[in-house]
Amino acid sequence: MGGYQSNELNVVWDFFLDEAANEARGAVPSAGLLWWSRWPMAMLAVVSAALLFRLVAEVAGRWAGLVAMLLFAGSGYLRYTLDRAMGESTLLFGLLAALVATGYAVRGSWLQNLTARSRPVRWIRRLGWIGIAGAASGLAGAAKLNGIGILLACELAWLLACARWRAQRQSRQFWLAIGGAAFCAAGAATVFVGLNPYLYPDPISNTREMVLQRTTEMRTQADVFPQDHIGDLRTWGSAVPRRIFQDYATFSFRAAGPVNALLAIAGLWHTVRYAFERHPGRRRSQAACQVLLLGAASGAGPALMTPLDWDRYYLLPIVFCTAFVAVGVISLLHYWRGLLSWRGTRVGLL
Repeated sequence: MGGYQSNELNVVWDFFLDEAANEARGAVPSAGLLWWSRWPMAMLAVVSAALLFRLVAEVAGRWAGLVAMLLFAGSGYLRYTLDRAMGESTLLFGLLAALVATGYAVRGSWLQNLTARSRPVRWIRRLGWIGIAGAASGLAGAAKLNGIGILLACELAWLLACARWRAQRQSRQFWLAIGGAAFCAAGAATVFVGLNPYLYPDPISNTREMVLQRTTEMRTQADVFPQDHIGDLRTWGSAVPRRIFQDYATFSFRAAGPVNALLAIAGLWHTVRYAFERHPGRRRSQAACQVLLLGAASGAGPALMTPLDWDRYYLLPIVFCTAFVAVGVISLLHYWRGLLSWRGTRVGLL
């Protein structure tokens, strides 16, 4: 789009040389090339903010979604991380798109109309959404290998929804669950392999080689940069929570760590509570809460075990923490409003 040819691209940066030597080798991209490389990432970051709004709004309402989007837009860490010409913005876009599509696939309840002949569009539409979720998971995995883990969240959310829905025949319900899961996996495999030409000759063996190469690379990075290596639980406990709740949080004042942690815990509690509540009026919220929890576990969970204390490795934990903080803010406001209303009623009675 920018008009650059392959011979105008910079060569790979050599981290064993200093900046002057790399510049002499042609490893520093030109300003124009860098702008055209960052522009699509910035656009994907904007769309990701909208997807985060949709995901959180399904869990705790539009006000919570708005708070999440404002926290996202106001985060200096996210602006810095997602504007770079790297894979983080594509990873986040694919991951959030997969969760939002899964939310549309599993929202609500079909009850007795699950496979009714008079309404076949209902299950066709849901299969379409879970297929889109699989394709988005493949995109996330193609951007960064750990992104493919979101496929597990989509599959589990679909199976939980199929177990929750009631059909006229259990056999139909079973085959719908299996078919949707297979459709989701096929979409992920198609996009993941399609975007990686290296995988074309032998997708399974070459994917294994990619994973092994990435593991070897991380071990090498830990050896080359020992000052950034997280080698034990004590180092992890002092570094990871501080990065998530203090250093890289949107609210980053002196005592922000405990405040952000408490708000995130409140949002997590709200999400867990409604994820397993069987109230008939909260079926939509229940499915959305399950999607958010599964997405956080499969997306942010592996990232929390990072062996390197590098800023971009905290992307997914920061994003999901932002989502839970937004839910926590709104749930606490609802709690305080109810408490004040109850006290006002009590004073009036006295």
